[in-house]
Amino acid sequence: MKVLSGISVVALLLAGAVTPSFATLLTPGSVVVPAVTAPGGGTVLANTPLIPFSFGGDTGNVQEAVVRGYTTNPFGAGDITLIFQISVTAGNVVNLTSANFNIPGILIDVSQVNAGLFGNFAPTNPALTASLTSNGTTLGFGFGSPNGLTPGETSYALIVNTNLTTFVPGVFSLQDGQTQNFDGFVPAATPEPGSLALLGTGLLGVAGIARRRLFRK
Repeated sequence: MKVLSGISVVALLLAGAVTPSFATLLTPGSVVVPAVTAPGGGTVLANTPLIPFSFGGDTGNVQEAVVRGYTTNPFGAGDITLIFQISVTAGNVVNLTSANFNIPGILIDVSQVNAGLFGNFAPTNPALTASLTSNGTTLGFGFGSPNGLTPGETSYALIVNTNLTTFVPGVFSLQDGQTQNFDGFVPAATPEPGSLALLGTGLLGVAGIARRRLFRK
């Protein structure tokens, strides 16, 4: 995974101004249909590489990015957005899940975008559902049972807006009856000032300077 610092990115925006609004609020125990929204821009704080997966006869690629100030995040300009995207080359993928969302005071807004993350994907299929377990821990996107995404199909970019301003390494997963886990990122409660200073020093130590595109059609 890559942790970046101060990298301005320009996303592919639709013509005209984009006014932030709630796409689909997600609360513990709920299952919703994530709204399809316009692509947005922001500052990429971290991203995984394009990760090949192979489990139970299923193959393809998946990626996650962390963005600050995502255009359509309704909570605040400094808040964190997670973006996921999946492409299947063999077998099928039914769900993507990410854990550790049971953070006091967290607000979650989900949506999806018909655009490719970093130009690595050509989307074909929206997620049919987004859900959050009743204890608030695990967030998931579903593509329909029993087959979900099948060979040659790619998810829309899956957007998880939060009202939190920090993130930490975490794990996300793909499922089709079997599961494969991947190193990624999850939102985190705001650390104490001393911890925040140490975190900032650590991030600067591994930061690179680059300019990247977030979405490409």
